[in-house]
Amino acid sequence: TYDFSLAESNNTKGLSRRTFYFKFSRPTTFTASLEHKGSNSMMMLYMGDSNYTSKIRKDAKQGEQLKIKIDINDMEIDMMEDRYWKLDVTNFDSENPSNCSLDIRYDNGNER
Repeated sequence: TYDFSLAESNNTKGLSRRTFYFKFSRPTTFTASLEHKGSNSMMMLYMGDSNYTSKIRKDAKQGEQLKIKIDINDMEIDMMEDRYWKLDVTNFDSENPSNCSLDIRYDNGNER
């Protein structure tokens, strides 16, 4: 879990976007859940650095939780070669900053 703040979208002294990078070597189920307060316009964008990998965008307009869940398969891992997937969390609200709590989980099926 990552707790962080994002500035208003027009703020010139603070960041209104944060990017997280991931690399997978075997199939997994990736889940990202974002709780946020303050902003009226948030976005999560998940994608790989390839035209052949999944791309998912979720938007919130009224403070609702955002969640992305995706199965990463062998074919996508091969297409990504040695590059990273990324998850962008962006505050588009020009009047309100956002306090964020991002929970990231992935499961490759191994028992703990």
